[in-house]
Amino acid sequence: MRALEVPENIVMRVRALCLALPEVTVRIDHSLARSRSTAQSFDIRRGSFCLLVAMESSTGKSVPLLVLRADPDEREALLSVGHRFFVPRRAGRDLIGVWLTDDTDWEEIRQLVTESYRVLAPEKLTALLDSQAPESPIGSPIRRVVSVRSAMSLVDRDRLRRSGEGGNGMAAEHVTAEIHGFSEPDSTPTPWAAGLEHVRAADTYWLSTVRPDGRPHVTPLIAVWHAEALWFATGPEERKARNLAENPSCVLTTGRSDLVEGACDVVLEGQAEQVTDDAELQPVATAFAIKYPTGPWNFVVRDGAFSDRGAGGRVIVFRVRPVRGLGFRKGDRFSQTTWQGFR
Repeated sequence: MRALEVPENIVMRVRALCLALPEVTVRIDHSLARSRSTAQSFDIRRGSFCLLVAMESSTGKSVPLLVLRADPDEREALLSVGHRFFVPRRAGRDLIGVWLTDDTDWEEIRQLVTESYRVLAPEKLTALLDSQAPESPIGSPIRRVVSVRSAMSLVDRDRLRRSGEGGNGMAAEHVTAEIHGFSEPDSTPTPWAAGLEHVRAADTYWLSTVRPDGRPHVTPLIAVWHAEALWFATGPEERKARNLAENPSCVLTTGRSDLVEGACDVVLEGQAEQVTDDAELQPVATAFAIKYPTGPWNFVVRDGAFSDRGAGGRVIVFRVRPVRGLGFRKGDRFSQTTWQGFR
């Protein structure tokens, strides 16, 4: 089986960016061995602020990417831009992934790497970093450029929303959150942005559909969040596919079985729409490869559907744009939030 390697010119560029920062060390991270790629981790005080690795795209090519740290607000703005930014699998709220392609803006990567360094670096090292940067009348030049880029991301978000293109969580600021149902006194609504974090981070979901005779049907599946929707795939003859052909109304649920503090169960209602456009399916196949790199879901896009890269076959793909959501917070304070206003 062919190993996935990051091109040497990209390795050298990333190493130069990272090692230009104070007290950075490099180590080989073998934790992605099952993905057939060895990662280079750039660390500050034993914490990784930049991980360079290659992943296999839906077209079978080896594509390099970075996993960086980012301020939560900055992370949300970057994710709104679309495909080149993504949420790594099982990532914390301060991690973001970025694809490295022929069109990569390396000045932007330098800024992102530097800001990622700042997230982990102690005050002494950030002060040293600032002392090495050129003087700026409005603060750190790096932070100024990042702020400008964030503003541009918001512009991109509006443009993408108007054109109907995909982003990740672009409608979060338009979704209203209200306390309903059984909630503890003085409970506050859970923002949709927080609910979306749980949706993105989940590995498994439960899909509820209705059989033609009216009986309910529930089944577990995997899914990815992309372009303001949850996407899942199924064989065309499976029960859920036949149910959706008759009645596209469905519910997707995810959460935890325990009552751990800060947990939130999320229920999303919507209509399942089969998507057959190859151009729309391509980034979704890539999103599955990123989120589930070690499972039997190695999809390629063929003739308006997914196909397993090795076994072949045909798997149809559905998109569910939420029309209403429920968030059940538990552990520290129990509450029920209703989300509405999805676009």
